[in-house]
Amino acid sequence: MPLPRISSWSLFQKDQQHTEGNPCRFSVQALESVLSKARNERLVRVLGTQKTWILLENPQTHHEGVCLLVSGLLRFGLITLEIIQSLLPWVNSPMENFRITGTAFLAQLMTDPMLREKKLLKSVL
Repeated sequence: MPLPRISSWSLFQKDQQHTEGNPCRFSVQALESVLSKARNERLVRVLGTQKTWILLENPQTHHEGVCLLVSGLLRFGLITLEIIQSLLPWVNSPMENFRITGTAFLAQLMTDPMLREKKLLKSVL
């Protein structure tokens, strides 16, 4: 689906006041947009209702947002081995924000009852 033509400069100016001091805002907006474009509007609504997007944008609550995001992705069957493999190196990253995100992601993943019951967790990790 083609996106509406919007000047990137006007988009930048419009969102500049919302992103100053908040580098996560564009990433969270991009993730929300990707999920919407992938026809997962129901998941986007659920995550919005749970305030996941707001939690993800705030450095103090980012880990809580990641946990809600993982729960939603698991519920909708959207966690893939490729996603897990791409986040594993984040746990040992020299950058604290990557370590927090990766650890929160994997911690929430390990609490999934389906993975525990079917003893899939070891093969996933």
